[in-house]
Amino acid sequence: LRPQVKTHKTIELGLWQLCSVSGRSTTTRSTRSCSGIVASTVAEVRFFAQGDMRFSDILYGVPLCLTKIAALLELQNTCAAKLHVPIEHPAPLAALLQALKTLKEKDGTSFESAHPIGVFIKIDCDYHRAGLIYDGALVATVLGQGKGLLSFSGIYSHSGHSYTIGGDRESISAIALEEVHRME
Repeated sequence: LRPQVKTHKTIELGLWQLCSVSGRSTTTRSTRSCSGIVASTVAEVRFFAQGDMRFSDILYGVPLCLTKIAALLELQNTCAAKLHVPIEHPAPLAALLQALKTLKEKDGTSFESAHPIGVFIKIDCDYHRAGLIYDGALVATVLGQGKGLLSFSGIYSHSGHSYTIGGDRESISAIALEEVHRME
């Protein structure tokens, strides 16, 4: 579960969301480098990844647009946060791999020393809203061709149908289990 920050765009509410999800207190110093948010623009990623209250784990939660790859890779290479991108089609994956290979050739081994960008394969959980039908070949490509350039972060889905449920743990768990069954 990764809270979205696209509506409020504030550090304070981002910390509150994360600490509410994780059960941590928002008043302790341990929250200064919380993790696990979803941002919807490169500017949001930059805002939450840099600065004194940076977040350490950020998913760029919209389809990977080819024109955003360079900016996201620059952020990944210059900030301490672990950045992830969703892949829901082979074309953006190919463009991302090409951009990474070009950077590696340009910068030599210095690029390899940076932490690789994370990739979530975005799966359609049978609601046909976003993602692709699970494809083991795409995962194999990420793991094989992306070795040293990408890290496989996992499988990601968007539970758009969950907007009408309550926020209690039981309802959230039911939606999560439903998605797991749809991915089998």
